[in-house]
Amino acid sequence: MSTVRRLRRRVRLYRRLIALLGVLLVIQTVDTFSPSTLNGDFINNGVAAGHRSYTISTWEWIPLFSVVAGALGTARATSSTEYLRG
Repeated sequence: MSTVRRLRRRVRLYRRLIALLGVLLVIQTVDTFSPSTLNGDFINNGVAAGHRSYTISTWEWIPLFSVVAGALGTARATSSTEYLRG
């Protein structure tokens, strides 16, 4: 039996977990880079241009992205350790 076949047979049990972790990882990665993009917009379009309302509305989103990134990181770590225990 080939190594690939053996690997597929063993991974089949964890297919849903691997898919879930992959989706959470992609969301977390996008969420990690979003504050830096917002920060660039904040400085270029808000502070430098003197638009106070744009500055405030852009800055409100950054804590939200930080909370979501932290929650996804915790969920990913918790789901993988609980699945491996049980």
